[in-house]
This record gives sequence, structure tokens and C-alpha cells, in this order.
Amino acid sequence: MSDLASRLRSVQGLIADECLRLNRAEPTLIVVTKNHPVELASQLFELGVREFGENRVQEALPKAESFDALHPN
Repeated sequence: MSDLASRLRSVQGLIADECLRLNRAEPTLIVVTKNHPVELASQLFELGVREFGENRVQEALPKAESFDALHPN
């Protein structure tokens, strides 16, 4: 398993454990890709992540276009 996949599963596990402890529904994990290349978002997409966040539209738009080219569906 890649380091990225391992780190993602670790975070997901921590969230799930805490939700279980607090008896709460699991929230939606939004991965923020600010200052990271579109290739990282693509790798995360391949690992099952579907919610991404950016804080600047100037950075989000080119990434969204590149991402759509990599994952047309």
C-alpha cells in the first residue's frame, strides 16, 4: 500500500473511531488540495476520495479542468 493510501486510511480510521466513541454519524471527509498538484488529487480520487476543497477560485479552476481531463466521468 502506498504511503498516501496508508495515510488516508489512517485518517479515516481515526475519524471512524472518534465517531464511534462519541456515538455520532461519520462526517464527510473533504480533502483540501491547496498548494498541491492536480496529480495528488488524482491519486486520492483513485483511492476513493470524492470531496475536494480549495480556498482560491484562481487555483481551483485550472485544477478542475486538468482533473476532468484525467477523469472524464
